[in-house]
Amino acid sequence: MPIRERLALHFFGQMLVLLLLYASTALLSAVKFIGLDPLETALPYQQISAFSHVLLQAGLLTGFIGVGLALAARANLPVLRWLAHGWTLLLALTFAAGAFGLLEGRHMLELPPLLDIIQAALIIAVIAALLSHPQNRATPFFLWALALAICALAPLVPLLPPADPLRDQALSSLVVSLIFYLAYALAAAAICAWLVPSSANRLLLNAGLLAFTGVLLSLAALNTVAADDFSRGLALIGALLAPLAYLCWLSAGPVADRWTQLALFAFLLSNGLLGALLAVPAISQWTQGTRLNEAHLTLTALAALSLLLGVALKTRSANYKNSLLAFWVFLAGLVLSSLALIAAGLVQTYLERILTIGYLDTQNFLLPLYIFWVIGLLILALAITLFAFNFVRRQKI
Repeated sequence: MPIRERLALHFFGQMLVLLLLYASTALLSAVKFIGLDPLETALPYQQISAFSHVLLQAGLLTGFIGVGLALAARANLPVLRWLAHGWTLLLALTFAAGAFGLLEGRHMLELPPLLDIIQAALIIAVIAALLSHPQNRATPFFLWALALAICALAPLVPLLPPADPLRDQALSSLVVSLIFYLAYALAAAAICAWLVPSSANRLLLNAGLLAFTGVLLSLAALNTVAADDFSRGLALIGALLAPLAYLCWLSAGPVADRWTQLALFAFLLSNGLLGALLAVPAISQWTQGTRLNEAHLTLTALAALSLLLGVALKTRSANYKNSLLAFWVFLAGLVLSSLALIAAGLVQTYLERILTIGYLDTQNFLLPLYIFWVIGLLILALAITLFAFNFVRRQKI
């Protein structure tokens, strides 16, 4: 096996370890809502929830780096080996920061500033090392590099001195939206163009539509600061165009495997429908801070994860038919956990925001939905475990 592919498998292996840790921490944070938490005082919800967010995003970034290595025509292997060691050290520091409760309170941006800077430097170095070879400078590779650069550099923006707390909150929301609405979608479009050559003919059109709607939907985060007619109009245009953009992408051509099909449909449901609705100002004023937002971010992350798992299988030269069990278990967990969160968000919006029922009283009504959420997370954890077990076996999956 070429050294470049071994490095790619190294990153995919790290991705699976991070995902197993994410599944564990996500379960620990979810059970706190159903009254079965043995670590209620020793491990506060804010700490374990932030830890799960950081592990999930670190896993996705690690997988995206693995994709770049797997699909590159050439690579500067000596440099990439050192960068792989640096990334491993960063992941160890990230785990230590989460284990010792050093993660900050910015939602979905909880990584400490120093680790944010190191992460950005390593990602930019990986991009530069891969783009240094002319054979890697195809359009899908540039899109992959752009998406990864957004994931690396966007979290640095909120580190600037804030003008006031409200603007700082809006800026953090904008950064998270750019990562989930824009970066993940562009990376997915680039990966699909590699996996499905027939879709490469419309790559620029699809990427342009996804980028345009992603920027408009991200700007909706600024409505908390500048709630004028212009910003509301941009958000509404993005919400109207998003379903069309994702449907256009979905119809680009036949899809090679089930993992990619699942990723495309999940992106349509997350960013194309749910995320678009949540960006409408008339709706977001009621839903902001509810489980609907968490459902959108989680579903988008799982859509990207499904695509990465498909690439990992292909890099492993695996037989997709033998990975059906992990796929169907993953699909069941994704559907159940997402539906439970969406239902909880709808009930929470109605009870808290419309009927003005208190937060604690609302949580009592949400208990059955939280139980289904926990079951969905358990199924997802099982799927990731099955996939990881098959991935490390010295035979085809």
